[in-house]
Amino acid sequence: MSLLFGCGEPAPADAYCRVASHQTSLPPAAAACVIDIGTKLVTLKLSESGQFTLPIGEKDPSLSAQCTAHKATWQQTGFNVEIGALLGEDVSGREYFHCHLDPLVVGDLDTLPTPSWANPLFEKIDILDPYTLEPAQWHEQDNFIHVLDFFTAPDVSLPK
Repeated sequence: MSLLFGCGEPAPADAYCRVASHQTSLPPAAAACVIDIGTKLVTLKLSESGQFTLPIGEKDPSLSAQCTAHKATWQQTGFNVEIGALLGEDVSGREYFHCHLDPLVVGDLDTLPTPSWANPLFEKIDILDPYTLEPAQWHEQDNFIHVLDFFTAPDVSLPK
């Protein structure tokens, strides 16, 4: 009996979960990363609908909410972010975290490819001004206003 393997790159091991040292670990929950690069938001464009979303992870009982957000971001974008403050939750109870990414990682680019090992559900990474979007362009339209609120929330995750 022979086995057939795909010829694409295997996914790398999950990156070590990076949570800001002054943040308390939270219980498992579905979680998402809000990554801002100046006045722009890191989003994922869905292949089928062309709508936008954030890196989102489903609840994993073996991970804190922060590590769920980190793992989803790593697997969907290839970005090894640092998880900061909890910004709030949406209507479904999903928790949103401010996630830090050094702006040098993306430079002046507005569009990046998703990693070759990422879920093909995602077409590309777009770094855009979220206020240029209409709610219909957002994958979960009920959460669009929450995402805008979280995007503009002050960064309280930095120690004083």
